[in-house]
Amino acid sequence: MQKKRKGASLLVVIAITGIVTIICATLGTAMIFENKHSIRQEKKTQAYFIAKAGAAATVKALSTMNTSDIESAIVSSPTHSIVSDDTKFGVGKFKTTITKVDDSLSVTSVGEVLYGANDNVTDSVTSVLTKVTSAGVTTNSAIFGVNSINVNQGCSPGNIIGDIGTSSTNNGAIYYFADNLINGSICIPISGDGSKIVTKSSWTGDKTIKKANNSYIDAPFPETLTSMGTFTTGNGNNKSINAGTCYNEIKIENNSILTINIGSGDNKLRIKKLSLAGNIIINGTGRLLLYVDDYILTGWGSKINYVNGEEDCSKLVLYNNALKLDLNNGVKINGEIYAPNTIINLDGGVEIKGSIVGKDINVTGGAKVTFISCSIPIPTGDTGGTGGSGYQQRYWK
Repeated sequence: MQKKRKGASLLVVIAITGIVTIICATLGTAMIFENKHSIRQEKKTQAYFIAKAGAAATVKALSTMNTSDIESAIVSSPTHSIVSDDTKFGVGKFKTTITKVDDSLSVTSVGEVLYGANDNVTDSVTSVLTKVTSAGVTTNSAIFGVNSINVNQGCSPGNIIGDIGTSSTNNGAIYYFADNLINGSICIPISGDGSKIVTKSSWTGDKTIKKANNSYIDAPFPETLTSMGTFTTGNGNNKSINAGTCYNEIKIENNSILTINIGSGDNKLRIKKLSLAGNIIINGTGRLLLYVDDYILTGWGSKINYVNGEEDCSKLVLYNNALKLDLNNGVKINGEIYAPNTIINLDGGVEIKGSIVGKDINVTGGAKVTFISCSIPIPTGDTGGTGGSGYQQRYWK
């Protein structure tokens, strides 16, 4: 009986050992597979981000190119697509393919990472771009305050030559101290009530009210211009720079002249901060689109596109995106000022020939504005250093 029990126990031990061995082998195989799968997944994630980096770089390059150049290159290709060479990036490489469907471009990028000695892991992303064309707005008023305009005491009679207007229907959106300060009419929205929108001193006369719906949209600032850092003219020194560039700050010191060289067509220049105690002259046959992010500090008698007062104001569009813009100290500007999100204060004998669009505009202290209509380009996307049409990224897939 004892021997039988020992034999049965041995069989149980052998059976358990066999089961454990099978389980261990299975678990070991599963762990090896899981480890390989984890490594492969890591490689695939790397391939994905390499592919996305390649697509993003291609999209950025396309945003600075002329539409016709892109399209002609695609059409002239036997495959009606543009395929890049393999480009090394990080631990792998990518290759991009650009194809055109109707008014859209498809940028497909394939990322590839080495896995083991003889295997590769790939992943791909696609970015879709659509064709956009620079829109434009035409100014119809000497001064247009999106929210409000105040023509205060201290202005000289007839110093506003042209209409003033607003797109606001709020009570008191427009105020004028005296009717003879404005040599023009007042423009309000079609749905507006002039008796509520327009307020004035009790003793002064009424102005003619026109009704029209005017809308001024945001102007995106260019992001792909060549960065140039900070620039200073030096006291009494004359210097020049080229459009198609971006500066963190430009300082034009006393009695200095900064000449901005432009070509034909529209030419962009972006300045984060501008300190102006001298003059800016525009040299070229085209138009300067001057983007100033922050403040513009004006010294006494400083000028932009103004030498003898006869300069063509259509050669300059000045965009500003600051919270507040103070133009004073007798600064003279020939051009259009476009800042629909900015509070603009005109004071201290400032003279503007062109037009002004701002958020809230306050006029006082002998400020003078002479209206000259101009079409202002409002690009719907960043098309690099010039105006016109281009392709803008819409979505990933």
